[in-house]
Amino acid sequence: MMTIREARQRMQINRMTLRNTGHGDYRVNFIERDNEATAYYTDCLEDAVLTGANMRQRREVSAAA
Repeated sequence: MMTIREARQRMQINRMTLRNTGHGDYRVNFIERDNEATAYYTDCLEDAVLTGANMRQRREVSAAA
């Protein structure tokens, strides 16, 4: 099971933010473009980390195209 500290470290590597909303959900977003339009919400910490990595990867692929 992943800890919140480990999850935040992984998110920082991907240049993503991870916030606990206080309602049992986590909010994932880009560090440099932190707005509601790109935010992702989930109640699963592992899902948050995996989705954050996927968001970053998709963004890098589309920027390279």
